[in-house]
Amino acid sequence: MVSYGVFIKHSLLSAWRAGFLRGGWGGKIMLFFFALYVLFIAFATSFLLPYLVEEHNTDLPVVNYTARFALYFFLADLFLRFNMQGTQKIHIHHYVLLPIPFTKMVNYIIGWSFFNVFTLGHFIVLLPFAINVIAPEHGIMVSIYWLFSLFGIAAGNTLLAGYLQRLFANRLIFKFLPLLLLAIFGVEVFLVDGVLRGLSQVIALPFLKTPLAFLLAVYPMAAYNLNKRYLLNNRYSESWRIKADDGSLWSKLDWQGKSRVAQLMSTEWKLIIRHKRTRTAALMSVLFLFYGLFMYDDPTSSSPSNLFVAFFMISFSALNYGQYLIAWESRYFDGLLTRSLSLKDYFNAKWRLLLLLTAVPYMLSLLYGFIHPKYLIIHSVAFLYSIAVNTYVMMFFATYQRKSIDLNAGSAFNYQGASALQFLIIIPLLVIPLMVYGFVAWPFGEKAGWLAVSALSLISLAFHKLWIKGTIDNFKEKKYNMADAFRSKEL
Repeated sequence: MVSYGVFIKHSLLSAWRAGFLRGGWGGKIMLFFFALYVLFIAFATSFLLPYLVEEHNTDLPVVNYTARFALYFFLADLFLRFNMQGTQKIHIHHYVLLPIPFTKMVNYIIGWSFFNVFTLGHFIVLLPFAINVIAPEHGIMVSIYWLFSLFGIAAGNTLLAGYLQRLFANRLIFKFLPLLLLAIFGVEVFLVDGVLRGLSQVIALPFLKTPLAFLLAVYPMAAYNLNKRYLLNNRYSESWRIKADDGSLWSKLDWQGKSRVAQLMSTEWKLIIRHKRTRTAALMSVLFLFYGLFMYDDPTSSSPSNLFVAFFMISFSALNYGQYLIAWESRYFDGLLTRSLSLKDYFNAKWRLLLLLTAVPYMLSLLYGFIHPKYLIIHSVAFLYSIAVNTYVMMFFATYQRKSIDLNAGSAFNYQGASALQFLIIIPLLVIPLMVYGFVAWPFGEKAGWLAVSALSLISLAFHKLWIKGTIDNFKEKKYNMADAFRSKEL
């Protein structure tokens, strides 16, 4: 009889033989630093959480105060796991002829999902808080109830997220569920502020401080049964794993995906890190993350200047690279035109690279939330607009570029490729969102302004295919004029 240890051994050997630890280091190093970043946030939160609770909670017992955020914890944890938690897969045909019950393979697949960075982060944050804050004030038993409740929620979310990923993997709704959760959270924050906190306290408090906490074990058990039933009912080889998507997140990070989009992203990323000007532009974006420390106004102010600073920090890397999006390739542009290259793949690769150049500064900028929680909302609004509007604008304006760039030239005082286009592009990138925010925030308040900018972003993101098609049509019309202009080197 094959044991669970054999499954684990085979999974590790499969990862090694598939080249997981040999090559594709660009994406793996990025994921490694992202994991370190998440752990750093967890340790920082663990250290600062008692002080934050003490500062903001003046009249409630600690357990009562944390109960107000239990539903936020449930929704945020489920959202992150649904989008970022991987699902364990197993090649069932390797074991079909062996005397192994299907239930054992199912248990292995489900159980392996608990081993991830989110689970480790919960231990780092929640366990010290229960020992150092809740136990001294409420006693050891209440701290046990509190921990069991939150870990029960986290365990249930782990299993439910895996079930939802398998259920919706190849369906269109899979792409809109995260937006739906964000919309629900936005409506609660912007329109009915405080309702979810009051509801959370009423529902969660009996579980957090009484033996009713043990009833929450029903949640992960139910989620486990959902996963088990689904996997047993879809035990055939083609149904046991999420359908391979060559354009998936991993292929975008690994730079070795089989899709043409992943290969184009790989080529573009190599262009960035191998040439002085592009490499300097990427490094400068790291320095501009400190821009907010010097330029942010009073966090309680509703001035558009705070949103402008957030846009500048988060979008600087993508803007610095995206304003010359096609001109970077001007020296071999003729070669691109002669290749049997799908323009849809070409511009989708451009968009995903701009998305990555925006997402990394955004993740790092969340550290400003330790200064004031309001900055988390401001940065999220700026990030959403940057990926949903600015990326398409930069790609469209890139089709009007006519000046070539020598990638081997130095980066200091290098204005190759610069034209009036770079000034015109600032209007839709920065001026329009600030105008929308100002016009709405002035009569209705800053929360309405944030909601207006976010709504505009979500509407734009829903038309992703239309914007890509419009950019492709414009490129087809102007590509020969661009090629002719790029052939003439600037003096």
